[in-house]
Amino acid sequence: MTDQPLLSNLCSICHINTPKYRCPGCSTQTCSLQCVQRHKEWAQCTGKRDPTAYVRKSKLTTPAGIDHDYNFITGIERSREDAEKGLQERTIIHSGPDAARSVRELRARIDARIHATQVRVEKAPKGLSREKLNKTRITKSRRLCWTVEWIHEDRRTDIGQSIDTDPLSHEYSPFFKKLHGLETVQNKKRKWKKSTLQTSSSPTQKLTKEPLNATSQAGATTATSLGPIVIKEPGAADDNGNHFYLVKPHTSGTQKVLIPLSPTDCLFTCLRNQTVLEFPTIQVLPQSPEELPSTFILENDYLAKSKAEQEEMQRLVDEAGELKTLGGAEEVVEGRQSMPNAQDILAILKRDVVSG
Repeated sequence: MTDQPLLSNLCSICHINTPKYRCPGCSTQTCSLQCVQRHKEWAQCTGKRDPTAYVRKSKLTTPAGIDHDYNFITGIERSREDAEKGLQERTIIHSGPDAARSVRELRARIDARIHATQVRVEKAPKGLSREKLNKTRITKSRRLCWTVEWIHEDRRTDIGQSIDTDPLSHEYSPFFKKLHGLETVQNKKRKWKKSTLQTSSSPTQKLTKEPLNATSQAGATTATSLGPIVIKEPGAADDNGNHFYLVKPHTSGTQKVLIPLSPTDCLFTCLRNQTVLEFPTIQVLPQSPEELPSTFILENDYLAKSKAEQEEMQRLVDEAGELKTLGGAEEVVEGRQSMPNAQDILAILKRDVVSG
């Protein structure tokens, strides 16, 4: 009986062998690697020393206390170095003169494409969320991949990337499927790529691409890599009953100003001579331009309303100026009429003498 060791002197996991290790996190004693792993699983212990744990002042100057501080500082430095190394590995363009030249070339390509689109892009102040969300880039085929804010009919928004030569209905279709739980965006893109490859490999169908600067004709049919597309008028609905509108920025009033778009138009076409704030914002509604809710107003109606208000304001300003001029003249006339002449003054003096 006296030869058997106490349980407190044995491994706290298997209770068989003499412990060889002590957990830095909770000081649990174990005898082997298997027992260490079991301890971490059972106790949900990380096995790491807590750097914020209280340490007595008397232990700070001991070798253990010095090692504790040294390991803590070394761990921070190691984590920082690992983070910097990972960032350099994930960065496509490294630092140096070549990086600056590459950035300038990409910026020049994007600006050239925007200039060809004939769209006015107003930059948001540095640091705002809209400026941070802008990931507009140029593709290898020299097309512009816009960052687009899609506003659904339930007022929820999605930020996505859209090629400027693909129809709006095609670019919005993945978001519409996801919104209604019909299909995920990944499956939609995968199936679209598969159908595109099958269509392009078919010898019986010849595909032609519409020029980027060509204007769309109503009722015409064009064949692209997406298949035959029937051109529709601005404000028309797509196959899912969606109407697309470009949101006009920097407008006054509570109503959102909308510009009707064609679902078969691409961003290269529908952004011409328009203004966007960092990137386009497209409102998707089930209502046609003739049936818009009261919270929305068409651009033509907004411009006519603004013009009428400006004319009314100018008329009121002109009338106020005329009244002010006439009022000053009347005061001068009244002042002249109220001035007494010499006979009146003499009569007043005689009356005062007689009464006195």
